Amino acid sequence: MKGYSLLGRHTYSVAKDSKKIGHIWIAYNVDWNEEDLCEVVIHEMVHHYVQMIKGHKGGLLGHNRKFKT
Repeated sequence: MKGYSLLGRHTYSVAKDSKKIGHIWIAYNVDWNEEDLCEVVIHEMVHHYVQMIKGHKGGLLGHNRKFKT
C-alpha cells in the first residue's frame, strides 16, 4: 500500500444511556490482500482499545513510530 488514502477509521457514538459504542470502518473499495487487511484491522483495533477501553481522547500515541511497532 503506497501513498495515503482512508483505509480504516475508528469512531464512536454515545447512546441515550451515555454508553459509548465503538465502530471500526474498513474501506470496501480496496483490493485487499490478507496481510494489508490484517494490518489495518489491528491498527483500528488499537485505536478502539485506547479510546474505548483506556478512555484516552484523541489517541494515546498518535501515529508516531511507537504506535506503528
